[in-house]
Amino acid sequence: MQVIFFTKFLRGLGVEQLGESAKRLGFDGLDLAVRAGHCINPENARAELPRAVESWRRAGLSVPLVTLETNWTDPEHPGLQAVYAACADAGVPFIKLGYWFWKPDQHYWDAVEQHRMELAALETIGRKLGLCTLVHTHSDAIYGSNASGVMHLVRGLDPRHVAVYLDPAHLAFDGEDLPMALDIVRGYLRMVGVKNAAYERLPQPGSGAALKWKKVMPLLHEGLVDWAQAVQLLRQIGYDGPLAYHGEVDGYMDPERIGKAAAIDLAYLRSILR
Repeated sequence: MQVIFFTKFLRGLGVEQLGESAKRLGFDGLDLAVRAGHCINPENARAELPRAVESWRRAGLSVPLVTLETNWTDPEHPGLQAVYAACADAGVPFIKLGYWFWKPDQHYWDAVEQHRMELAALETIGRKLGLCTLVHTHSDAIYGSNASGVMHLVRGLDPRHVAVYLDPAHLAFDGEDLPMALDIVRGYLRMVGVKNAAYERLPQPGSGAALKWKKVMPLLHEGLVDWAQAVQLLRQIGYDGPLAYHGEVDGYMDPERIGKAAAIDLAYLRSILR
């Protein structure tokens, strides 16, 4: 299993700097955020992504995944179509889609049918270009918030072109058992997100007040996800795809400090993988 580095928090770095940072920290490749303000963005992706990917590959870094803007889900969006074409030109096989946010004015199942139609259109695009769209399991009021929810969206579609990006930390927040989740997405799992999750107790405003908690992202060895068990479970089901390290550690999510947390987490993850 390769460990790739999600570049979300490296906004502002150039192509060469991104590659140097990932190599220095010991990652195998990149989960490239193609977003506004990044060196490869929706406006320049068609021209610049193939050149950048080739330079990273010459440096020994794979680029199996591109991550879109968080609100990009419409298959007719011209920017989305341009990034898909750029990924096909660059030989990037997987694209992580944005998110559909639940709204109380639209019935859940009606929206599921709408989103399935969008994914069916992306399936067609993927078949034409040789790409696979990934739906990320993200906690809270988001369609596909866990393995059960994501299968409402992708089940019956061709897993060669529409598949699942499972995130155990978000499953921990939403309370889904990881062994069961892996069984639920069997046949559709193509990517695994790596970070951890925990709850931090907030100060009580007064005696007798209800306890309040907030979600936090700790280092990999400190949270609710047992990553040693997670890797073992992935091996048991024969998963050998990428592990996408997100770098989401509270207190470290900026270009100046993210490297420190990444070094700690990657050393821990490598020890498990060995």
